[in-house]
Amino acid sequence: MAILRTLIFLCLALCFGALVRAAPSERSPELVIDPPAPSSGDRLGVTAYYHNDGPLVPKSIRYEGGTILIDYAILDGYIFMLPMPLLIPGYSTAWLQPLPPGEYEIRATLREYAYDTVTWERVDYSYPPRRITVSPAAEDAMIDAVEYYHAGLDHYFLSAAQAEIALIDADRFPGWARTGRTFRVFATARPERVPVCRYYIPPAKGDSHFFGVAAVDNPTPSAGDECRAIELAAFAGSGALHGLVKEAANAFYVLQPERATGACPDGSRPVYRLWNQRSDSNHRYTTDLAVRAEMLARGYVSEGYGLLGVVMCVPE
Repeated sequence: MAILRTLIFLCLALCFGALVRAAPSERSPELVIDPPAPSSGDRLGVTAYYHNDGPLVPKSIRYEGGTILIDYAILDGYIFMLPMPLLIPGYSTAWLQPLPPGEYEIRATLREYAYDTVTWERVDYSYPPRRITVSPAAEDAMIDAVEYYHAGLDHYFLSAAQAEIALIDADRFPGWARTGRTFRVFATARPERVPVCRYYIPPAKGDSHFFGVAAVDNPTPSAGDECRAIELAAFAGSGALHGLVKEAANAFYVLQPERATGACPDGSRPVYRLWNQRSDSNHRYTTDLAVRAEMLARGYVSEGYGLLGVVMCVPE
């Protein structure tokens, strides 16, 4: 059987390897820190680029005093692991929890992870250490997330970006008008808060914007980290999320609901997300149960945790 499996793998590699190999990164091996000058309120992204093709994933993050150790992995022998998504890029981002003010050194390695084993094969590349200075965060602040509606499109839009809100209110994007509904969100990170990413849905799939909730210090696309899952799926060869464009990794910050029940922490209230189920995909975000019921009656479906579909929790 071992010989037969080897022959099958060899045939697949020769016949289909060119099809399932991922697109190589266009950048040389390097680490990119975002934001480059972080404060203690920032969620820090460390993106590893590698000259070989993917799939590339962060496997572990360790904090040892002022040193942060990150292991990224590239799967060895992945061309045999059919079916694989096409065009997986040769880079990936590890998200760090907000750090106290001070000096830090980031050390990262990329290892080959053996196919069909649970052991590291070898260190394939050690990135040059990166030193960063984390400054004290500015005063904590809350901002309004403002809702808009376009009657011609029958689409809703949400923004917490002050410059963008000013442009929409100045009618720089005709057709959009305030609904009169807002809710407060956090403008800065804290250990108990999670960032909300914003993705653009291209015209063929809706010409809309989607807000997903991330998870701090969670390097894998497990339950509860929509941003990481979308990041991976956006590069897949097909599927509803293919081609989505990241607009912001941290459009604003929120608290996470309890996953089983959708319950929010004390001092916060739930945000419900509803989807229109149409080819021109669009979502509405509301803290109002009456609005939620109205959208369900119009054919929208609820998304989120618990019976009511709570996707995030915001200040009361």
